[in-house]
Amino acid sequence: MSRIHFGSLERSVSLSDNHEPQPETVADHTTNRAMMEQDEQESLLAKKKLVYNISVPTDDHRVREILRDLQEPVTYFGENNGLRRTRLKELLAELAAKGEDISVYLEDQNKVEEDEEQTEEFYTYGPPELQTARREILGYSVPQAIARREMHRKELRVPFGERKKLRHDLYTRLMDYQSDSLQFGDDRPMGFCCFSPNAKLLATAAWSGLIKLWTVPGSDLLRTFKGHKDRVSGIAFHPQSTVHQGTKLDFASGSTDGSVYLWSLGQETPLGSLVGHQQRVARLAFHPSGRYIGTASFDTSWRLWDAETTQELLLQEGHSKEVFAIGFQGDGALAATGGLDSVGRVWDLRSGRSIMVLRSHIKPILTLDWSPNGYQLVTAGEDNAIKVWDVRQQQCIYTIPAHTNIISQVKFWHATDAFESDKYKDWSLDNPVTNEAMQTDDNITKQQLLDGSFLVSSSYDGTCKLWTDGDYKPIRSLSGVEGKVMCTDISGDGKYIVTALYDRTFKIYAAPSL
Repeated sequence: MSRIHFGSLERSVSLSDNHEPQPETVADHTTNRAMMEQDEQESLLAKKKLVYNISVPTDDHRVREILRDLQEPVTYFGENNGLRRTRLKELLAELAAKGEDISVYLEDQNKVEEDEEQTEEFYTYGPPELQTARREILGYSVPQAIARREMHRKELRVPFGERKKLRHDLYTRLMDYQSDSLQFGDDRPMGFCCFSPNAKLLATAAWSGLIKLWTVPGSDLLRTFKGHKDRVSGIAFHPQSTVHQGTKLDFASGSTDGSVYLWSLGQETPLGSLVGHQQRVARLAFHPSGRYIGTASFDTSWRLWDAETTQELLLQEGHSKEVFAIGFQGDGALAATGGLDSVGRVWDLRSGRSIMVLRSHIKPILTLDWSPNGYQLVTAGEDNAIKVWDVRQQQCIYTIPAHTNIISQVKFWHATDAFESDKYKDWSLDNPVTNEAMQTDDNITKQQLLDGSFLVSSSYDGTCKLWTDGDYKPIRSLSGVEGKVMCTDISGDGKYIVTALYDRTFKIYAAPSL
């Protein structure tokens, strides 16, 4: 037997022949795992890039057809249009990764760009009276704008501390709003409500098609106006109604049956009608001059009418879906509309052009209102938020997360000459007299300084809230409101706020200190 000495070659060979692989270390395992994760991330990133570059149709009907052709579920529970398009993109990306041809399902970008170029701007012919109306609106709006500018200059001469104190005192007194009366309004849910310009009357509309006139603050029924065959969706008072005795036309109303009627406070049947809309009329508004009426309809258009001749002057398109809200700027130069396409537009009535597009809402716009300052407006709707827009900056300057459900109405306080005045103290429907005593300069200045200093909003979440202007802080939420609040309004003297409720009642709140 041979001896093997320590360190000899034979021992080295024998040891190498019996060598077994060492187990994988922790470091090696961690490295392999990191490499696998990196590969997965790169694969996921490549898939995301592929999904991003895939262009699918924006038309939901076409998206559903493609899903049906791919033998995929057309929709899932709780899936909206955006999620459905995303799911289609992911499915097409998987097919493309497998090498299948998906070009038949893709949207032709060249065709889309050509369509956008063709529909970028178009003109609609109008009657000769439209040109005359534009000139009259120009002649009305320019002096109004000059007067408003001079008023702003006078306001700036008032010390900032004094202006701040006036607003602070007003906000303190707004805390005094208390429930003054609760009245059963109709057999069916209430749909709309608004105060007369002198704050002595209240008009309410219901789903029954009836319009009722009530005293303020007593809530005593004065008139019942019959004419609409379906629910009344909007009411607008003539700017000079109850203020000057010479006005024959006092208010207008629109209905879901497409009818628009003109009314006088002296009779319960319509004076006339505006014929043209074939679908639901959602809202309407008087031009500040009182000569024209704007109506928003579910036929995707809004129209401008001559209130004296009842002639249709303008049929304006521009929304891709139903138009729900409309309002005129205080100067009368601009109009704003909001639709169920979640887009609002500002129109120059003097030229007919759309000068600003309001794109910030993610759900339909249901209400809007212009600020008395002339360059700001607010919009609200189904996304539960109030958007504040500045026409000068051409953008949304503030978003108020106001409610937890649909916002049915938002209104600025438009102060009138009834504010802190006894001018209409003895006024009544049967005896429309006014006290001609002149107000003091202090009251006039105070009205100008406080005009538009707060706004009110109502919602389906059962609340009605007051907000400050400028910083848009909550002042208070009116108590005692239950169920859906369908509409709200503020009287010109600032003393009353009304809410129209789904439970067929309306409620008036009064501030004794105002």
